[in-house]
Formats: sequence, C-alpha cells, structure tokens
Amino acid sequence: MDDSDHHSLHGKGGCLVQNSTRFLLILVLLFTLAVASASIVACGDDDDDDDDDSSIDDDTDDDDNDTDDDDDTDDDDDDTHGDDDTEEAHWSYDGDTGPDHWADLSDEWEACDDASQSPIDIEDSKADKKDLENLTYHYENSQIE
Repeated sequence: MDDSDHHSLHGKGGCLVQNSTRFLLILVLLFTLAVASASIVACGDDDDDDDDDSSIDDDTDDDDNDTDDDDDTDDDDDDTHGDDDTEEAHWSYDGDTGPDHWADLSDEWEACDDASQSPIDIEDSKADKKDLENLTYHYENSQIE
C-alpha cells in the first residue's frame, strides 16, 4: 500500500466520520425541535381551554345546568365566604355572588343594596395624587330615540 492509497482511505474515513457527526447533530437538533414543538403545542392547548372555560357563554350555561346543585353549594359558600371578620367576602358579576346579592355578602357592603355601588372600596388616601389638567367638556345636543 503506497502513500496515495493511505491518504485516500484516510480521506474517505475522515469524510465518513464527518458525515456521521453531521448526521448525529442533525438528529439531535430534530429531536430537540420536536420536543420544543410538543411543549409549545401542549401549553397552547391549556391556554385555549382556560379561555373557553371563562367565556360568558360558558358561564351562563353553567348557571343553567347547576340549578339542581344550588342547595348543595350553599353550605360550601358559607364556609368559603365566611362571616369571619378576618376573611374577605367573595363577590362576582353573576350568580349567587352577583350584583343582586352584594349587599347580603358583607355588612360593609350595604351601599351595594341599591345596585349603584360595587363592593370595591377605592380609598382616597391610597390614590396617586397628580397635578392633571382640567377636563374640557364638549356638550352637544343629542336625539333621544
């Protein structure tokens, strides 16, 4: 075997090593890409499910379907809302804790009885004080239909 045969074999062998290394690198990259894609898709499904669960249509459907269970959940609501002074009462915009019931959820929320006040207490002392320009009102005539 002369030197030219040795170099050509070494060259081919080196080529095979380089090709197999590239092949392995490509396989690792494809596997990593597949795992990352699966993770992103899985996370995307959870977000979509959460959005569907919180939609207005679903909430109204749940209220209609849960009318038989209202007696069972009243006991739980008393425990979770608590008349305890240390716990803050839970309120919502619909259902048993909606605007029609806000005044009943807490003694502090009696002002909510006429449905013109929400149970959120915005304390003036905690508000950011800033010098703002005076508002300019542009009153215009409008038609009542």
